[in-house]
Amino acid sequence: MNEEAPAKSRLFRIWIGGGLLTVALLGVSGFIIFSTICPCTTMPGGYLFGETVQEPVADWNNTTANQENLCQLQIWAGLRPHSINLNCMATPQGELFLSCSVCDRKYWAARVDQDKEAVLRLGERLYPVQ
Repeated sequence: MNEEAPAKSRLFRIWIGGGLLTVALLGVSGFIIFSTICPCTTMPGGYLFGETVQEPVADWNNTTANQENLCQLQIWAGLRPHSINLNCMATPQGELFLSCSVCDRKYWAARVDQDKEAVLRLGERLYPVQ
């Protein structure tokens, strides 16, 4: 009987380790799938995917800002990305305007600052913004 106890203990640790690994993989996979689907209507999304444009934008009229129905903005909320849908448009002067009604009650608006980095997605292109 004494020889069976270490074998059972080892088997138990293998099952626990495998279970924890499975839960972690399911969590990461779920977050990646969620990030590709959302931001949705009222639910924020996670990481935004697309082709990154490295050059700073001097005139937003040269982008698809006025042709897109919605743009997405991704900020960092602690350790996780937080992305939302917004109406955005380029002004005649080439500046980007993001619409936000009742901004003082929005989660993301309180976390946007001039010193913080964010990512704006227009279509399939990602623009790093500050």
